[in-house]
Amino acid sequence: MRIHHQGRVEFEDSAVMLDHAGRDGEPIILSHAHSDHAVRKGRIIASPETTRLLQVRYGVKTAESLDYGKQMSLGKIKVTLYPSGHILGSAQVLVETSRTSLLYSGDIKLRAGYSCRPIRIPEAENLIVEATFGTHLFQWPARERIERQVFDFIEKSQISGRTPVFMAYSLGKSQELLALLAREKIHASVSMTVWEMSKVYEEFGVDLGDYRLYADEGSVPGVLIVTPQKARYVKVANPGFAAVSGWAITRRFNRGATQIPLSDHADFGELLRYVDGVGPKKVWTTHGYARELATALRHRGYDACPLDTRQFAI
Repeated sequence: MRIHHQGRVEFEDSAVMLDHAGRDGEPIILSHAHSDHAVRKGRIIASPETTRLLQVRYGVKTAESLDYGKQMSLGKIKVTLYPSGHILGSAQVLVETSRTSLLYSGDIKLRAGYSCRPIRIPEAENLIVEATFGTHLFQWPARERIERQVFDFIEKSQISGRTPVFMAYSLGKSQELLALLAREKIHASVSMTVWEMSKVYEEFGVDLGDYRLYADEGSVPGVLIVTPQKARYVKVANPGFAAVSGWAITRRFNRGATQIPLSDHADFGELLRYVDGVGPKKVWTTHGYARELATALRHRGYDACPLDTRQFAI
């Protein structure tokens, strides 16, 4: 088996692409529907939830569905998807040949979420792991503390006469917020892209509670959830803003906004535990803090290096 940094995995006369476009006719396995992973053209294979999100979000109508845990043969390569706990339909990709196995993590989250299936970690001899938050700087607060931040922001905003406005990505983060708010029966209004993605979640049985489409009203009942790009155009009177992102640990979003580090990614400690769960002989790190995570893994006894411009034979 040979691994290329562009996401290409080859074995004898067979090849698959992981979250990257390939040559004509080569199968492309998508881990999830976020724009930095979602290829729009070619022979795309993904979970049923991801294929539906691709259709609604990007107009992709030809993607093939592969259920979690069901194996697909692609030449001499066999592919199986496992839930990754990141967003609806997100998957780890297990690639197996007669000689070895390789797990591609995609984006993952170990702690329980509010709106997607929990992660299931398979074992593999080799691992490509995302390193978005792969440094000790990123350790998420306890789940209960983040929830308290969300509800405290709402309460303090309302007491001061402000409309609570959450800025969150339309796919994944917004649905986590909606599911959390639904637990407390807090009504939400959402911008159009959040609405569209949320309807797909509901198609797959995810309860997001009571919410409505925001149509630029001057006032809304409860709270408002919009994308960061939409925030500057919000027309509600006297809005109070909160930025919802794992990057809130180290960055400031929209001067004066409350920072809430609710993330749909694994933090540094979770990434280390994830690698331990896979139990690989060899690890490649990719995206984000790839070098820092590889260094940390080497200190823990793993043969680890960044998946850079080289290619690797295994």
